[in-house]
Amino acid sequence: MSGLMHWEELRSGDSGEVVLAVDSPPHGPAAADFRELTPLLETRHSVWRAVERPHSGPPRGASLDAYLAPWTDEIRSRGLRVRAVLGYSLGGIFAGVIADGIGRSQGVAPEVLLFDPELVDTDMVLDEFRRLVSTVSPSLATGKLERLERDGAATLDTHRDDAKALALGLYSALSHAIDDELDAVGSTAGLALDIMNTAAARLSSLAIAESVDVLPLWLAGTALCSSSPDSGLSRTRTAMLLPEAALVGREILFEEQHAEVLRSSAVARKTSELLGGPRL
Repeated sequence: MSGLMHWEELRSGDSGEVVLAVDSPPHGPAAADFRELTPLLETRHSVWRAVERPHSGPPRGASLDAYLAPWTDEIRSRGLRVRAVLGYSLGGIFAGVIADGIGRSQGVAPEVLLFDPELVDTDMVLDEFRRLVSTVSPSLATGKLERLERDGAATLDTHRDDAKALALGLYSALSHAIDDELDAVGSTAGLALDIMNTAAARLSSLAIAESVDVLPLWLAGTALCSSSPDSGLSRTRTAMLLPEAALVGREILFEEQHAEVLRSSAVARKTSELLGGPRL
């Protein structure tokens, strides 16, 4: 379908229904995304993938509604019937919210299929910030890098047990670094600035995702899970210290590692089975 602004059509179908797919929030080079799974599917449904646009500040404002509005508004304006919403990793949080809203508006709840879904935790936020610092350290002047590290450490001391506050605090520290870099390079932003902008968008998305009470929404969904102990529901259960927690309605385990779950023919076969045909 032409003219899409916030979705890209990965597959054109003839069922009259669309499957929406939401990847993990912006993260630089991703392990995988739904562009790899879609060609492996056997389905008559169209498949649309949510598109993240480049941002120089917080992505789409500071609230959940503002963040999701470009995606959900475009779906509603098209008058489309949604068969299912797929979510990968942290994208599963937003997929759950989108599916809930669509279900209330169209009268039939879309299927919710989650691929290695996980919740936000403080270690995840901190890992994101440390990855950023390591990546940009060769490109930033010593004084700027030291300030960024110092501000990050102070934020961690203040918000060690609050993932949302930690993400917002690190976002603020990163924003100061971005402003400093813009002052230095003017309109010719370098690689470090691009990386920092992507990381800022990611941190803001993590803060928004952490505030969502998504578990009631996930209880109606199915999770297709990898065998990686440090990803998906395994990671979340470890972070919550609840190894037996039932976080989703149904859980299907695969031998594949996290990075391969969207490239797996076995996962694609099960996904196709769960999507089924159009509902009349």
